[in-house]
Amino acid sequence: QGPSLAPILRETIQELNPRRIGINESRTNPMADGLSVEMKNFLVDAIGPRYARRLVSAEPLVVEFLDTRLTEEMEYFREAAELSKRIGDMRWWIYETLAKLDIDTWYFHGLRIHREGSERLNADSTVVLPGDVINNDIGVVYMGFHTDYKGTGYVLKPGETEAPAGIQQAFANALQVQDAVFEVARAGIPGHEVKTLSEAVCEEWGLDASVYSHSVGVGGHGIGAWINPAWPDRYGARTLLPLRVGALYALESHALTPVPEWGDQVLSINTEEDVVLTEGGLQYVVPRQEELHLIGGGG
Repeated sequence: QGPSLAPILRETIQELNPRRIGINESRTNPMADGLSVEMKNFLVDAIGPRYARRLVSAEPLVVEFLDTRLTEEMEYFREAAELSKRIGDMRWWIYETLAKLDIDTWYFHGLRIHREGSERLNADSTVVLPGDVINNDIGVVYMGFHTDYKGTGYVLKPGETEAPAGIQQAFANALQVQDAVFEVARAGIPGHEVKTLSEAVCEEWGLDASVYSHSVGVGGHGIGAWINPAWPDRYGARTLLPLRVGALYALESHALTPVPEWGDQVLSINTEEDVVLTEGGLQYVVPRQEELHLIGGGG
């Protein structure tokens, strides 16, 4: 009701006399940051030195609030996950389909092609050929929720009814990496430890694999724990955060497998599925891809 908010701020803080005052400030997490230098100076001047000494980052509260899904919210995230699974063809068709559904993506859709005798191809000019392995990466925004999924397909050669055994094995190995994360991921374990533990299980199983998962839900690369190395200058505190019951994660990983039919060329199969952490461990939001999508055939 006056020319400045400062008196009301001062009176309110004095009345409440809080032990700690959480503010929108974080060195490494932009989703828990945003208080400008001058606005913080204004706040400090308004409440005075006694209360200014009680200012703390509200990051832990922000993380817990944004990282945990209510039971009621899971219905809508599951719908988003099902939409992500249904949309799985070439790039322009994907964007036309998104437009018809009136939903958007939160990153530029990724389409990668693995081919015998070639490095990974991702240029728009690449023509898909029989014998190619296609990896589709898409995340939609629906009801404010963000998904993150990868799907893998094989383009059948004339006369083929299934992918070569070596490519099928490469895909099976990639699924085992997900299984390894399921083996070790439990509430309270820091994200970087989940990476170390799950990759150790992969090594025991004879897999050449890497795990690099992240939280998802309110944001695409979410505010909660990331299953990545403990590199604070790159990932901030996220890989130090513990996994949380009720939180969603994009379970992202790959396995490297020599393919005999390709002269033992190493094929990297990247998978990504959205999962939710429960008291008993991880669960898929919608059923994971269990087999390669087969494209074409006949003739």
